[in-house]
Amino acid sequence: MRLFAAPPTPVPEPACALVNLDKATGTTSFKAARALARLWGQSRAGHAGTLDPEARGVLPVALGEATRFLPYLDLGIKIYRVEARLGCRTTTGDASGEPVEEAPIPADVAVRLEREREAFLGRILQTPPMHAAVHHEGRRLYEWAHRGLVVERPARPVRVDELDLEAVDGDGFRLRIACGPGTYVRVLVEDLARAAGTLAHVVRLERLAVGPFRIEEAMSLEALREASPEERLRVLRPVSFALAGGPDLLLDADEARALARGRTLDGRGLGVAGVVRLHGPGGVFLGLGTLDPAGVLRVLRLRPTATVAGG
Repeated sequence: MRLFAAPPTPVPEPACALVNLDKATGTTSFKAARALARLWGQSRAGHAGTLDPEARGVLPVALGEATRFLPYLDLGIKIYRVEARLGCRTTTGDASGEPVEEAPIPADVAVRLEREREAFLGRILQTPPMHAAVHHEGRRLYEWAHRGLVVERPARPVRVDELDLEAVDGDGFRLRIACGPGTYVRVLVEDLARAAGTLAHVVRLERLAVGPFRIEEAMSLEALREASPEERLRVLRPVSFALAGGPDLLLDADEARALARGRTLDGRGLGVAGVVRLHGPGGVFLGLGTLDPAGVLRVLRLRPTATVAGG
């Protein structure tokens, strides 16, 4: 066992790969992931970072064995471009909801929006909207909302790294937002408009990036269906493309077999601790492990088929 620089990973097989999907509006993230699984003949698929049905843009999807590593993906900052309408608040915070409140638009709203946006940068508190997917007393908030009920939701800390006012035109404005996980763009738009002395709701939302996944490299489901098998393979990414973890460890066949059987290994002398990426003979990716301060290497998550191949 030794530390090494992982070699460039060849094009992965659909049985363990990530896909940079440009999700279309009008479909849920779950349905989009399932459609990709059928396209590649996989029984399992999962997505990272839910995108609202009415939003489009980057949706990282894991196929096959890659779903085992979804909790360990390092997706970092998310980037959005959002268009909003001033003067009206809706039940859902976007154009799919019913208008519930109107307010006049100040003549100097562009100046106010630019001035107030700075208060929403950094660590802020947000109250989840009633149409969010977070749980309350065993049900998701949107399930309570569909029953016509409004429940108490504690404010949660989120992080906003960028909030750029790109344009203000009549009763509309456009923002570019870079934020951490758990940030509700609809709430951010509502709160910013309220601080500027009016109301607003989202009319168009596009996700431009999730961690290393960028919209320029994404493909829509329709484009993938029309693409040749070779073209489809080009959009696949290895799990290591977005995998969290520290250094890479290279194991020999015996070590790979030992970990697969639940044993621990002696990693003293490596000079590292924490989560590590595991590779077998030939540099094949096996999974994740943890090295404790005493140098004991334990399995965190393994690819079953790669472990067999590596051993």
